[in-house]
Amino acid sequence: MSSESSTISDKLQKLYTINFANQSYHLSDLQPAKYVIHIAVFCISLILFCSKPLVLDKSRGRAQIRDGRIIYSPNSNRNVDIPPRIPHDRNPFYPDCKSGTKKRNFWKLDVSAYEKPQWYHIKFGWICCYDKNVLYSTSPLLNVLRYSSSRFVFDEEECKFTLSPLEKNDWLGLENQLVRAYATINHHYPVHAFSPSNPYVFGYLCAHKSQDLLSLSLQKSKAWFGLWLAILSFNIAVAECTRASLDDSSPLKEPPWQDLILEYGEDLHMDRVWLDMLLDTHVANFSPDVSRVGTFIMLGAVEVYDVAPSVDWFMKYGVPVWYEWSAAHASQVHYQRFAPLEYQLQEATTFRTKSPSLATSTPTTNYSSTFEPFSGNETPLTSRPPTPDQDLRIPSRTNYMDEFFNLRTERIARILEIETSQQRQCRLSRAAQPPTKNARVFEWTQSASGEYTYEEIRKNLRIETLDYYSSEQRRYEPF
Repeated sequence: MSSESSTISDKLQKLYTINFANQSYHLSDLQPAKYVIHIAVFCISLILFCSKPLVLDKSRGRAQIRDGRIIYSPNSNRNVDIPPRIPHDRNPFYPDCKSGTKKRNFWKLDVSAYEKPQWYHIKFGWICCYDKNVLYSTSPLLNVLRYSSSRFVFDEEECKFTLSPLEKNDWLGLENQLVRAYATINHHYPVHAFSPSNPYVFGYLCAHKSQDLLSLSLQKSKAWFGLWLAILSFNIAVAECTRASLDDSSPLKEPPWQDLILEYGEDLHMDRVWLDMLLDTHVANFSPDVSRVGTFIMLGAVEVYDVAPSVDWFMKYGVPVWYEWSAAHASQVHYQRFAPLEYQLQEATTFRTKSPSLATSTPTTNYSSTFEPFSGNETPLTSRPPTPDQDLRIPSRTNYMDEFFNLRTERIARILEIETSQQRQCRLSRAAQPPTKNARVFEWTQSASGEYTYEEIRKNLRIETLDYYSSEQRRYEPF
């Protein structure tokens, strides 16, 4: 390549990165002749998308005062804090190497670190699409991630516990399918991003010294699948945005992402049935009712790493977005569309003299305070604790649940009045070591209307169901 063409490529690369950060990628991976084509496709898609700005529905929005600054989201009522910035040279999905070695301890990573919105970054901005509830989807695709300690295999030679060979193959098969789906779409609709490490690094393929260690390994591995679903979701949004910006007759238009998966995933059994199961999850559902983490952005960012898609893009694809709103922004005409509504600004500036608004708390029943009202060794479960976003978008209806708990409270009160010291001791013993096989298990779920109802789990599925939920979601009642 001549020095002149190199200069042109450098300029195009800089222009492309600044103007369409969410769809940048390793240009060095492409042939020089393809630079202009790929850059043109994505720059054109950005221009067309921004030339038809959305009519922003900011009724879901909220302004908040944080560190003396107004932080505004046009599509979320959640309480948020301004996050610290992650250094540009740090990969938040890989742990630091141990001192003096190249070894990494992946068990130091915890997905809870990604459950709060971060500043958008060109290399890991896709985390804005992370939905911590996606693994609780009823899609059969994710059923393979259900595990039970009752099915752990004990290796007598190594004296360790492991998954059965069949379960290992199922987990690895799903991992390979998700990685292939992302790689396939990313090849045709490239984004420049740090992808997370593969779930197997948390040891679900390995044998462990105890059942507790194996359970912890599976818990971490399973949670990591959620990150792969997040980056896949982001790439699907990029693909749909790019295709929508091009005319059907354009030679630059790539096939739909669904067709790409069917074409390149055939050897991994990624057929139409598999695709339907993927669509049963929220991966390709960009409704605002999906509880994605969201992100902070800087309006008018000039640093390459900080440039993000437009506010329109985030709202179109159901991703909560926050940004600072200052007098400088208010004075510029092209930012007026992103201004908070007048009543939202008023609520934010008068917040200190008012009681907390609806957006500051979850109106659902507090299980901590209603731990008592159950009977007969029952274990009530809630499969997907509603997030603040969900509470505001679909009002929770707890009439049935409240009535259920109130009746239990009355019954427990009557039991306590006649409980003997021996019965009390037995009850406390059960509470200290909850049974799993003999205790009846009930699963609480929220319907589309917002009402909570419960369903009793069959006896042969009790242990598996209990293992499916975290300790924070399980509640045991010893009466």
